[in-house]
Amino acid sequence: MIINNNKDLIYNIDYLVCIPKEYEHHANIYEYNFKYVYILETNYKETINFIDFVNKNNIREVILIDYRLEYEMITQQLSNSTNISVIITSDLASLTNEYAITVHDAVVNLYQNRKINKIGILDKNLYHLFKTQFEQSYYICLDMPKTEPKDIKKRGIAILGNANNAKHSYYNSLSAIKLINETPNLLNPIDLVKNFSKEFKIKVQEYKTVEDLIQASEVALYINFCDSDNTIFVKCMDMGIPCILGNNTLVKGTSLQPLLQVNSDDDINEISVKIQTVKENKEIILKEYQTFREQYSKECKKSIEQFVSINIEMIEEKECEKLLTIGIPVYNVETYLDKCIDSVLNFNHKEVEILIVNDGSTDKSEEVIFKYQQKYPNRIRYIKQENHGLGNVRNVILKNAKGKYIASIDSDDVINKKFFEEAWQYLKKDVDIVICDWLSIFNEEEKYPTPALDSNLQFESNYKKIIYSTIMPSACNKIVKKDLYEKIALEFIEGLKFEDLGTNPIILHEAETIYYINKPYYEYTIRQNSIMRTKIEYNMIDVLKLLEERINKYITKSFNKKELMAYVFFWRVEESIINQLYELETEQRNKMIDYMYENIFPILQQLYLDNQYVMAMIERIDEETKEYILERNKEILNRNLEAYLDKKIKEKSYKILTPALILYNYDNRSEN
Repeated sequence: MIINNNKDLIYNIDYLVCIPKEYEHHANIYEYNFKYVYILETNYKETINFIDFVNKNNIREVILIDYRLEYEMITQQLSNSTNISVIITSDLASLTNEYAITVHDAVVNLYQNRKINKIGILDKNLYHLFKTQFEQSYYICLDMPKTEPKDIKKRGIAILGNANNAKHSYYNSLSAIKLINETPNLLNPIDLVKNFSKEFKIKVQEYKTVEDLIQASEVALYINFCDSDNTIFVKCMDMGIPCILGNNTLVKGTSLQPLLQVNSDDDINEISVKIQTVKENKEIILKEYQTFREQYSKECKKSIEQFVSINIEMIEEKECEKLLTIGIPVYNVETYLDKCIDSVLNFNHKEVEILIVNDGSTDKSEEVIFKYQQKYPNRIRYIKQENHGLGNVRNVILKNAKGKYIASIDSDDVINKKFFEEAWQYLKKDVDIVICDWLSIFNEEEKYPTPALDSNLQFESNYKKIIYSTIMPSACNKIVKKDLYEKIALEFIEGLKFEDLGTNPIILHEAETIYYINKPYYEYTIRQNSIMRTKIEYNMIDVLKLLEERINKYITKSFNKKELMAYVFFWRVEESIINQLYELETEQRNKMIDYMYENIFPILQQLYLDNQYVMAMIERIDEETKEYILERNKEILNRNLEAYLDKKIKEKSYKILTPALILYNYDNRSEN
């Protein structure tokens, strides 16, 4: 994905390749190998924009290509928060050039001053020189997508080198072709080449693009002694055009070496003989190449994995019958169901299905469903089952959805069709998740928008503002790519309330691209008997235990677990567990404390024992409450909470932490 300072999306990616604008013609190669590429216009303003872009997103490593003066500013401002590395595209021979030496010295200086933590090199000879001096040096070979050959008439010999580059035996190649009276096929030849050809009566054929040049030729010459651009050889061979190489290391030790490589870049007689031999053995060469190509792709993948320290999994794109499945779990909501289904039907598109799962309703919900299914048989699918709970229903929707993406809406809520209309172009662009804000509805007079991207949180990263917000875990304001669940075999927790809290933090962490719509399109009706309005007690303890286990099992990317624990667990422990204890009778309270110790004591240790993010939140609280919380946390860790709370409740000297106080330093305790 070419980013170009795309501010529409929020990124959560392991690494981002940053290439200078003048390298834009190579962007597709880096995109194929690294997926995410940022094209940087090397000036002060755009460099500041890039730094801001990295800070606003959750990008763990920036990979800079070659060297530009602007990299000094990037490394100065980002190296404390982001891993930075450099890939050098030049080769050993180029170090005879004064400018190349200056660039080389600048990269070395960044490494020695710990502004970058590793160096990648495309030329194997230069890599061998680097690795003797710098421990974190890596050889990288770049792969490319296969290009299918075209069935067109082929004539002449392509020269793929650069006439201005001393490491390319360009004029030797021209001379060798002249010896055997073949036609040289050239890419936009410079005047010097034209004059050379005219002087020696060499009739040349000119082409405007590399692809046209290669496709029109019988054989290609890429006579040089460096490995810095192997993709040109791979492109030729993929297109069915044998490519003769100079004395470099690309095919060294393989069956292609005697077939395609010349021993001397300067011997025009050897080059001319090699052209004739290759033409005679074309079928054998292309057959041997298939084995080479498979191994080459594996080595490219391995070299990049070693450089970025991450296993790169290629996810095969699945064909889906629909682009979007809108799932509606139903349980005894006959009063609200018409309004819910009508809101979803407002978005009418042939690539959308509505999947309704009736979880054993005992009221007239099924009659409502039948009414709509009969009226819209091509748009609505219906599944009926015995009562298993909301977590199970969400898994049934996951399993049976025909869409590439899944949206969820609770059957007593309403969703605005504009959510899907605005999201649609981003679903087509393969974005992982689309999120909108909520409209919390208490009654007709009380309606409050709640942002999914919580700007009050103390983060520069927009991704963190989403994943650590209080409404983060809900499945209902999100459109999620189904593959995110399937590739890590993740399902919703069954048999417990708050099934989404045990799932969505992991899904959000798995996502690489998020499109955020800052509009309250999901209308959440707050009823007194809804799950969210009832006391949580044991359910939250169980869900937090399972979530912690799942985090350890499913999140394989590098991430800051202490920070996640602080923002995802801390306020829920306070609001949904500890605050409930103050209202219970002594026997019930002690029973719940025992259950808490039995199930989530390791979690409490991670929160209250040397967690700087929790401490940062506690530091913002008023001094009296802060002293109480620190004392209470010490008693929790000493397993003495029962006696401590008995005393504090009797004295009426306890303090309550609310999410507003914890996350935003807003004291709303008098409102509770």
